Amino acid sequence: MAAKKSFKREIIEWVVTIVIALGIAWSIRLFVIQPFRVQMSSMYPTLHNDDLILINKLSFVGAEPTRGDIIVFTPPNHSEGDGIEYIKRIIGLPGEYVEIESGTVYINGHKLEENDDHTKTNYNQHFKIESDKDKKGVLLGPDEFYVMGDNRGGSLDSRTFGPIKRDSILGRAFVVFWPVIRLQVLQ
Repeated sequence: MAAKKSFKREIIEWVVTIVIALGIAWSIRLFVIQPFRVQMSSMYPTLHNDDLILINKLSFVGAEPTRGDIIVFTPPNHSEGDGIEYIKRIIGLPGEYVEIESGTVYINGHKLEENDDHTKTNYNQHFKIESDKDKKGVLLGPDEFYVMGDNRGGSLDSRTFGPIKRDSILGRAFVVFWPVIRLQVLQ
């Protein structure tokens, strides 16, 4: 009889352990790290179609997104949970004036210096505010960001749908983990 009790107890312990492990894994996925499949070529060459990446959902808890961050967000006119999520790079920050002229990005009237494929650009550039003259761009509100894909010619981004709100950002992409040959930490 004691052997049966011990076997039953062992089964219960295993079930409890598995349930706890699944609960922890589910919580991490829901609140901390989420996999995301790149489904278009708008971030090429940084990200390729069908790359699997991880996004850190806690990146902006106590910190603000910065220029150059690659983020996953829910685009305007959609709601979180409807399955429509985009991945783009932050170009303009709250309070900045963003203008695109002949493919060149200007922040507060100053040219954003970028390399040709946008992958090795120093996005830590700072742009002081110029005087308000006749401008044709977008002045970002206190909780708005201007986002663009690295593949500027093939990207549906803020040039089309306008700035995104801070609360639409789901997290910051930080690593490509599949396919293995593309394994890299994103900058």
